[in-house]
Amino acid sequence: LDYERRHPPSLQGFLQWLRSGEAEVKRQLDRHGRDEVRVGTVHGAKGLEAPVVILPDTAAAPAHPSRRQTLYRDGDLLLWPPSTNKDRIDSYSGELLDRVDREDEAEYRRLLYVAMTRAADRLVICGWNNSNRKPPEDCWYQNLWRRLRNGMTVERDPDWPEPDESGEVPDWLLELPRQLMVMERCATEAEAAEPAVDREPPPSLPGWARRPAPSPPVMAPPGGDGDEAFAAASPLRGKPGGRFRRGRAIHKLLELLPEIAPERRLDAALRFLAADPGLADDAEATAREAMAVLDDPAFRPVFGPGSRAEAPLVGRIGGEIVSARIDRLALLPEETLIVDFKSGRAPAPDPAWAPAAYLRQLARYVALLRQMRPGLPVRAALLWTEAPLLMPIPESCLAPYMP
Repeated sequence: LDYERRHPPSLQGFLQWLRSGEAEVKRQLDRHGRDEVRVGTVHGAKGLEAPVVILPDTAAAPAHPSRRQTLYRDGDLLLWPPSTNKDRIDSYSGELLDRVDREDEAEYRRLLYVAMTRAADRLVICGWNNSNRKPPEDCWYQNLWRRLRNGMTVERDPDWPEPDESGEVPDWLLELPRQLMVMERCATEAEAAEPAVDREPPPSLPGWARRPAPSPPVMAPPGGDGDEAFAAASPLRGKPGGRFRRGRAIHKLLELLPEIAPERRLDAALRFLAADPGLADDAEATAREAMAVLDDPAFRPVFGPGSRAEAPLVGRIGGEIVSARIDRLALLPEETLIVDFKSGRAPAPDPAWAPAAYLRQLARYVALLRQMRPGLPVRAALLWTEAPLLMPIPESCLAPYMP
């Protein structure tokens, strides 16, 4: 009702509104003794009791999961039967689907037990059918009729004909006196507690199902192993969190600004920085430093048209699979440009002094891209966002770390 007062009525819109809201619907348990009717599901009625319980729809056939094609777990195996037609699948899958049906039927009976035991004084069982066909033999209505008809009060629906000799029961109303209801409750409870019947073991699995899968290729981090410690700048220097906030802001600006027309970049950067009060004092200086990186002639193409931010890269180097995400990548007709952003670190004074972990990481990027674009040079650079400083890394610095 609240949704309809505020928004155009739409089922899809209502569901989205409900998912994204914080309203919580709770089941109220403090209604005992009120003069009202509560409508609910069998699952929702667990733990509740009422003087009179009406089961309005007990003539529906139970749903069989095996009639839906889905993924089944069988011990340590996950199986996808190729069909729900048991005459067209292998014996192992057929046995699995039979077992799923048996488990589902047991749950169907357990739910009937829950439904019957919600009544304190009187249980009213109703069945309805939209055709003249006999209700399914395994539905709740037929099960209760076969077991309890000798002790039930039967009220015939005048809109239905008399039952025939076969005992077909159309839509009738059955009332179960408390004495017989208690007897059936005990019988149903005992049946539910019976141990599972021993079944024939499933057919033996084929040999391939018991062999271990081959070892997958090694998934290597882009930086490789043995990364040595590299001293980071003290977080106590300057305003608390200010350096790191500024570095993250520059990182984000260098990711977003290349997508904006050059004449609008400075204004967009200032508006972005103004949203953070901690950056407001140095907003213009920070924006111009980011712009200076974008305009650096050495690597200007990597921020130009056709370049990509956060470019995923996966490939094989020897016996390893390397999965990486390059901060900035440009695939130009004459060369490939890579820029890797480094935040939270003071810039190295010289490319040769850059941490080995960073150089090893760039070397793997370069090796993968050379495989992808053979014959074209690949140039790499580190972007130290603390300064900010764009530092091209020469081939001589990467050569010792090439895989």
